[in-house]
Amino acid sequence: MSGALSAKGQENMTTWQNIVGQEGGPMYRLYVVSGPEIGRSFELQGDTTHIGKTPENEIQIKDRFISRNHLTVLKKGEKYFLKDLGSDNGTFVDGNLIRSGVDVELPEGVPVVIGMSVFCVGERCSDDILNTVKSLSIPSDEKRSGPERTKHRTRAIEKNMELLRNVSRFLTYSLDLGDVLDRILDSILTLLKRIDRGAIILLDSQKKGKISKVVFKAREGIKGGTYCQEVVDQVIARGSELMVMGKDQVLSDALRVAGIKSVMCVPLLNRSQLRGVIYVDSVVDSNGFRKDDLSFFKALSIPAAHAIHNALLYSNAGKGASRNEK
Repeated sequence: MSGALSAKGQENMTTWQNIVGQEGGPMYRLYVVSGPEIGRSFELQGDTTHIGKTPENEIQIKDRFISRNHLTVLKKGEKYFLKDLGSDNGTFVDGNLIRSGVDVELPEGVPVVIGMSVFCVGERCSDDILNTVKSLSIPSDEKRSGPERTKHRTRAIEKNMELLRNVSRFLTYSLDLGDVLDRILDSILTLLKRIDRGAIILLDSQKKGKISKVVFKAREGIKGGTYCQEVVDQVIARGSELMVMGKDQVLSDALRVAGIKSVMCVPLLNRSQLRGVIYVDSVVDSNGFRKDDLSFFKALSIPAAHAIHNALLYSNAGKGASRNEK
């Protein structure tokens, strides 16, 4: 049998290489890790690369909060620098708003926020994309084997990646924090049918362990406005997900008294820092959640955390501008 790849195979291989890089060392690529173009990557060619939302830029990112000509990436020797071109919503490097017209060094793997998109340069930042791919739920089917099973798994990955892209685009339609939180909970209740109610608990960045905001949402006819504090405390303390499936696990007294059949809670991590948690539970279906539900829930938390981070940056920048005007 010939080892040559078909045209479709070549296309798939190119797409995968764009994400994980070629053998032989890191590639100088720009990776979009959140926003409408999540999952895309671009090779940085030449000493100057223009980025904006219109086609005349070498890198076009279709994000309505990005300016037509937003910034340039400059290569000086082995280092990269960013220069904001007087964009409307600014450019944030590692969480800090940079001055327009000033060259700012961009280390490998450091997140850059423009509009509702997050990108970074270098091999390290591809980890976010790989973690998303690895977190995707792949429905198992023991009846399938060989090429049929491989094809089924590939279709499942593609379907879930497209679903995540659509959710990420949906989350970029607003920079208002309250609206972003509502959209995240709407997406979760729409995509995961076994969930009856959910909550997003945000932590105060200035006061360790203190909760700054809580938003609830429940299906029609389900009493909301509450969550299991015991579960949330465990996830905040450990910084990792927790699931109690109900049907196959013994419920704690706190869950049983609250009438909760099953529960999932995942941390909201951004730039390796815990920003809060997303909590969901079921109070109707006693069959409980599945492992696939947790996998997809974890993957969904990645664009959700980025969207929340962007909304907070935008809100803080607006407050700073208001204080300066006064």
